[in-house]
Amino acid sequence: MVNNIAGVDKHKRKLERIINTMESRNLDIFLGQEMNIQTRNRSFLQFIRRKENRECHFVTSESRNHFTSYKKPGGTFCITGQRLKSRVKEKIVDHMGRWAGCAYQLKKVTIAFISVYQTVDSSTHGPNSIHSQQLAILLSENRTSVTP
Repeated sequence: MVNNIAGVDKHKRKLERIINTMESRNLDIFLGQEMNIQTRNRSFLQFIRRKENRECHFVTSESRNHFTSYKKPGGTFCITGQRLKSRVKEKIVDHMGRWAGCAYQLKKVTIAFISVYQTVDSSTHGPNSIHSQQLAILLSENRTSVTP
């Protein structure tokens, strides 16, 4: 399943609903965009350590760069359910938050599922826009193109 969740509240209720939906519909992988939270903060780390969430595998992609906005570039993520958790071979993330996913080892085949979110130029949000933040990252790396 893939969905743009347009942000997560401080209590992670959207993530709880996603995990419940995965269980009730017997889904193995959920790919999403616009998580818009810092996944290295205490609140998120406590969430994924809860007993009911430990059976899932979380991969998130966000920039480590600091900006004036609380929004993070991209904020893509991949949640793997219990049945495939042991088959995660590799995390796939982008340092600018444009993609996140996993490569899975399935018998003799390796398959990858990746959530991708590339922002567009938005003149209405100015220097706090996600697009502006991604450009700032590129400029700090002496790059002018979004090509990896």
